Amino acid sequence: MMNKKKIFLAILLLSAITISSGVFFWPKAKPIITATPEKNLIDEPIEIVISHLKPHEQVIIEASCKDKDNNAWLSRATFQADDKGIVNVAKQAPTSGSYNGIDPMGLFWSMTPTIKNQTLSMLISLNLTPFELSVFSGNKLLTQETMYRPYIAPNIEKKEIREQGVVGTLFYPKGKRCPGVMAIPGSSGQLPNYVSQLLASHGYAVFELRYFGVEGLPKNLSLIPLEYFKNAMQWLKKQPQVDDSKIALIGQSTGGDLALLLASTFPGEMNAVIALSAPSFVFGSWTYKNNQIPSVSLSHKEMLK
Repeated sequence: MMNKKKIFLAILLLSAITISSGVFFWPKAKPIITATPEKNLIDEPIEIVISHLKPHEQVIIEASCKDKDNNAWLSRATFQADDKGIVNVAKQAPTSGSYNGIDPMGLFWSMTPTIKNQTLSMLISLNLTPFELSVFSGNKLLTQETMYRPYIAPNIEKKEIREQGVVGTLFYPKGKRCPGVMAIPGSSGQLPNYVSQLLASHGYAVFELRYFGVEGLPKNLSLIPLEYFKNAMQWLKKQPQVDDSKIALIGQSTGGDLALLLASTFPGEMNAVIALSAPSFVFGSWTYKNNQIPSVSLSHKEMLK
């Protein structure tokens, strides 16, 4: 009498194969999407591999997501599997699609809105919105996988600041002393949190500064004293999470204008400056030692367009 183990093996064998004309056919495994590493930040490289395809099979890989306003974004690229039925996005260039060349991040940065004329803004404000990876053969969906690529690491702490005349939010890795970054918003008055969260996740103590539009500060972006920013930099250096020998400024648009102005006015207060989309003229309304800093008026700015 067959023991239980032999019966189980016999049933497993019969369920896994089909006999046709004396030839054994094993059922084809469903294609598998493997992302390595499984968990990483939005800006870190990722290796996407599709396995269990037919040798030299042509497939379409789609990446999709939704932004903060629930608008759909999509990228699409066509790949050909190798002789082992594998597509490795990090090592292969698509034959056609949303991007060209070998690029492990191509499916992410090449996403565009699915609605025509939709503003190409704030895709990166997704934060924890999931990405869907789908693999098609023709119009047939072969497999699909959900991925999360956050802007913030789990060890990041957040502290609201309103002290010594300074207002803002401090993001920092728990239990570490890090280079300090003062992040300066533009004319909106506030940076999206993902900027500071991502920098903090890469090992910086980031002070997201407010300088108008909140209680205790000027109501509008007008005649803002540069001394306020010097005070903020000096406050940042005194924080236990901050290496005071490594201080940087980062600003965009009007914030970039301001970052360059602060670097030229207080060069000893910082070690590096990053100005994104900064104008080549001073457009903001600033004062120093109670004197207004000369700037280009709005009418001149409009003339330069």
